[in-house]
Amino acid sequence: MEEFIGYIEAYDIENDEPTRPDILTGDGQESAKFPALNPNAWVLAPQGWHHICNNRSLYTAFDEIEPNSMYSRFGKTGDVAVGIGMIRLPIRLKDGQTLRLPFGEVLFVPTRKANSLSLKRLNHSGTAIDHRSGFAYDANDRNIMWFPNSGGLPTLRLDGMPDRLYLENAFTDDERSASYCDSWIKHQPVLKAINGFTEALQAVTRIRDTNPRTDPALIRRLLAKKVVNVTVEDLIKLLGIQFLATSPGGQIRDNSPLSPTLQAQRPFSVPSARQPLGPKSSAPPNARNSMPSGKRMPVTRNDFIKNQWGSRTAFQSSYGLKMRPEDIEEGDAILERFRRNGFFR
Repeated sequence: MEEFIGYIEAYDIENDEPTRPDILTGDGQESAKFPALNPNAWVLAPQGWHHICNNRSLYTAFDEIEPNSMYSRFGKTGDVAVGIGMIRLPIRLKDGQTLRLPFGEVLFVPTRKANSLSLKRLNHSGTAIDHRSGFAYDANDRNIMWFPNSGGLPTLRLDGMPDRLYLENAFTDDERSASYCDSWIKHQPVLKAINGFTEALQAVTRIRDTNPRTDPALIRRLLAKKVVNVTVEDLIKLLGIQFLATSPGGQIRDNSPLSPTLQAQRPFSVPSARQPLGPKSSAPPNARNSMPSGKRMPVTRNDFIKNQWGSRTAFQSSYGLKMRPEDIEEGDAILERFRRNGFFR
């Protein structure tokens, strides 16, 4: 494993140079060269929840977010997400047909070496992918994308621009595949784990400050990230201290979210014109009255958000969430419940 990690660390293209000199890596002291990635390429990513784009000009709708560092299973990558929005890509199918497909909730990471499409998000939106042929199909079984392999990884075929994974150079397919797969493992973004009791306490405090309600969604939000170096007993104790704290006499303390003195101060206690109803109905404003009986509303997810809240930012704010990747993931979970209840397709 040490030899493998040493090989990964050798990957680094600086100053826009297409290749690096030979580098000795790992215990075996093997030499390795690396090809340059094509910044226009779109690779199918098996992990991660968001599509990632490095080109601001592709966005048709865009919201800035506070800078968020991207992490991989090997630590911080150096890439920073600074925005999120919708893009449209010119797609070319194997038979020569062309399409312009929209992709929503795409993180803008200007330093990414190549772009990525999240397999999880594509599956969530109803897209099925045949990994043997590389064909992607929509919910009506229409072929909408083609992912021929490039260097061992499925890469989206585009229309009118270079779309292969590597720039033209003298590397063999085996060299390209080995070097890129290693770098992809290193740079694949995942949520940073909550490490230890202190970080868990800080995370719970942030959640409580954002939304003082004491419902199970808060616990799910905490456990959305991997929690390490915290025993089950400590975690239960932590949740009890923060959410269910009571005095020795059984009365809820004044500083508890359940305290009667704080009930009137809850930001979600009074529904507003652009705010979802309480947890029992879980409905956005005016949605149920307009929903056809027995079938889903004939609107897309983006139209649903626009019609009910005006923008994704307003939707996040109505739930006490910000435009940060971890908050956006919680917002996606809320939207998924709306989708399962038939509010949009």
